[in-house]
Amino acid sequence: MITDVTRRSLFEKLYDECKDSRDFQSSRKWQTIVIYIALLTLFIGNFDSLQTINANQKGLLPIVTIVLCFVGYICFSMVLSLRSWHIQYTKCCQVISHALMCKETLDEFEALNEFIETHLIPKKVTFKRMFQGIENRVTIFLLVLILMPILILLNTFNANSILYILISIIHFAICLYLMYINEVKAEKWKTWILNFDKIK
Repeated sequence: MITDVTRRSLFEKLYDECKDSRDFQSSRKWQTIVIYIALLTLFIGNFDSLQTINANQKGLLPIVTIVLCFVGYICFSMVLSLRSWHIQYTKCCQVISHALMCKETLDEFEALNEFIETHLIPKKVTFKRMFQGIENRVTIFLLVLILMPILILLNTFNANSILYILISIIHFAICLYLMYINEVKAEKWKTWILNFDKIK
């Protein structure tokens, strides 16, 4: 039988686990961005050499650029996934923290489930939110970095300025929309961490 003291200690441990997991997700996000920055720095640092090689082997520079952009979008996808988990773990920490301050919610799992349903409310997500907070601003910074090799390649082929603007708009419009959808899904997701429906 689970006593009140044991139940409280379990929830305190669950809070610590959620907090550590949230911090770990943030750490992985920064590592992902740093890896792409390293690859982009390597690309820019060796761009002149790539141009020289491309003069003899046509198509090498575009291939390298496309591969780098592809890696960038993979990193972007990973960052979105990590951001989603960050939101879920943060919400769990908030709910558990409130539950620990209300003793009656820990007496029975039925009362706890009602408490979670009441407090685990999705926040309204707007496009304005995509530009708020350090997490989202860092993601936008990554989008700028992903766009750089594309613009460098267009400059190499003396592309029209309208093409620069068009590609930039399409790039940011699609990626910001994906960020928005990711935030909405993360807010609405009922995480398994706080699912006590089957516990009696």
